[in-house]
Amino acid sequence: MKILELIVIKDIFMKLLRIGKFALFCLALLCALRTYAQENITSLKKGFNRTDIPSTLKKAMWNASNGPFIADSAIEIDSSNVYFWLFRAGSINKFNLSSGANIPGWPLTRWLPEITDPVIKDLYRPGPTWVDNSSDWDPLVNENYLQENEEGAQYMGCLTSIPLRYGDVENDQQKELVLFLGAFEYKQDLVIFSPDRQRIIFSMRYALQDFISFPGSKHQYIQRTRQRDNNIGVRVYAKAFFGQFDGDEFPDIVVWRKRYESREASDSVSGFGLYKQTWQHFERDLTAQAASETGITGEYLPQDTSESMIQGWLSANELTWQKGYPSTSECQDHEGELIPEMHDPLLNDPDVLK
Repeated sequence: MKILELIVIKDIFMKLLRIGKFALFCLALLCALRTYAQENITSLKKGFNRTDIPSTLKKAMWNASNGPFIADSAIEIDSSNVYFWLFRAGSINKFNLSSGANIPGWPLTRWLPEITDPVIKDLYRPGPTWVDNSSDWDPLVNENYLQENEEGAQYMGCLTSIPLRYGDVENDQQKELVLFLGAFEYKQDLVIFSPDRQRIIFSMRYALQDFISFPGSKHQYIQRTRQRDNNIGVRVYAKAFFGQFDGDEFPDIVVWRKRYESREASDSVSGFGLYKQTWQHFERDLTAQAASETGITGEYLPQDTSESMIQGWLSANELTWQKGYPSTSECQDHEGELIPEMHDPLLNDPDVLK
């Protein structure tokens, strides 16, 4: 082989090697981009719950002009002596500890993209055999966010025991409030609120549990809220995956939801069966929002992405049910363990065990 040919081959090989290294770099960078937000939301600054709010803040809010103000949770904004605080689940407010002034806040009304989607609504409805005169009632739409906890109780990972978190979810230099709101063990909501946009930009009901063991009924579990034999016990859970999945520059959220219904009393298998599951893609594309009639809202809006495509994203990134958010408990003596309700063997679903 001629010397010139060897030089050409070597040059081609080195170029391919550089391209390969660049491709590996790009792949690593893409993986990092896809996981940064997932890590961010698990490491947000935590606020105070009602019993832990500093006495100086409590006293100042009590004696404030137009007060007294009583917070269920509070969190300081970047060591500024200004606090976001939550009044039950009705509104988010701001309080300036230095001046003693309360800044009127924003009501927490349910996020429209969640409660108007027929697929999502169907997952959270009572079963088709449910009997009730108020047939228009919907547990997702007709109830506001709630914040009701039994002191000392441990359920759903105790996330609602500290309702307010604060930090930069997307690494865009804009910080958000992340709220965990719930009503005992019955239902739990994850809400992301943007102080800059002054609105909810994403919400997900990550748990709805309406079941109780009722010997003698047709099913092993019936609904706790309406204890009739034909009201089948229901458990619905959702996991969120944060990052960039579709290859563009805009942040994404993938939501994987599962609905379980009680097995019949005659069934030899105990517990529940998977009734339905869905995958949904949300994206915050400010460029598209700027060109829309509503303008820029900063919300994560539902996208017309096929479920098979979304499942492919999760598979390619080795994202299983247990890697979704939320997954780990914050309950005392159980920190870091899997939230038992969302990973219960009685669900009879192999997905929740991996």
